[in-house]
Parts: sequence; C-alpha cells; structure tokens
Amino acid sequence: SWPDAHPVTQALPVTGLVHLTKVHAIVDADTFFPELDAADWEQIARADHPADERHAYGYSFLTLRNARRADPDPVTQRSDA
Repeated sequence: SWPDAHPVTQALPVTGLVHLTKVHAIVDADTFFPELDAADWEQIARADHPADERHAYGYSFLTLRNARRADPDPVTQRSDA
C-alpha cells in the first residue's frame, strides 16, 4: 500500500469522486491503491466486464462519491435533471 505521505493518500479526504478499476484476479504485486472505507465512499456507478479474448481477467469500473464531503461534487450534478 502507499504511505500516508503519498499525494494520493493525502488527497483522498478532499476528493469528491474516485474512478476505480477493479481487476478480478489475485496477482503478485507490491503496490496497491489505498483501501477505501465503505463508510466514507458511496458507489454511484458500476460497469462489470467479464474476461474475454482481449482481457485475461474480468474487471469492473467503479465510480465512488466521497460521502463525507458536505458539498456535492459538480461532476455528479446533472444540468438536465
């Protein structure tokens, strides 16, 4: 995992949205995105993709909203709503 001093780790509390790709596999690696506490992040979108001839592993695109931010992120606001 990344150290607390890493810029991504420091930016998470003030970040409105995280666009995360989760690969559905266990692989040998030495660096991982910081764990996100489910109490702090609300999943607002998800697209699942199975393994296929181009992708050895299934994966999911997730959009997470920071539930602790008082102001909604403008990206999540729809002008046509």
